[in-house]
Amino acid sequence: MVRSLRSFLTVLVFAVAATSSFGFDASRLADAVRKADVVEVDHFDGRKIQVIRVTDAAWQERLAQTLNHGDYRRQPDCLCNAPQVRLLREGKILATFSVHHGKMVRVCIGSGLTHDYQVGEEVGGALEKRLAEKLPPPAAASGRDSQPQGS
Repeated sequence: MVRSLRSFLTVLVFAVAATSSFGFDASRLADAVRKADVVEVDHFDGRKIQVIRVTDAAWQERLAQTLNHGDYRRQPDCLCNAPQVRLLREGKILATFSVHHGKMVRVCIGSGLTHDYQVGEEVGGALEKRLAEKLPPPAAASGRDSQPQGS
């Protein structure tokens, strides 16, 4: 019994180690951005979370290009929470992602599993800057629940 349990745990440890090095095809997320008719970005203004709705196709293409850079390497999931970005088409979620610690991206495509991927500080920082382009300035953020940010 102990030997079989030890063997099982050894296999489990190797399986976890192997899956942690698997990458992610960033083009899947970039394609979801391109297919979305609305991108929703959660924004915390210090008092509440606002949902910023973006319909600017040129901005979405720049976001898709930014997401398509980098080498997405699977990492152990952290338990932190970051503002979420939802990619919607006809009101249905195609995918979600969020940027963590300035260098990791949490991705969920459709109803698939959510995982964290290391993308590096250059790509993580570029994503944070790209998302910030559509956020209201701090003084204008108070008192609004949702702000359309079209073209």
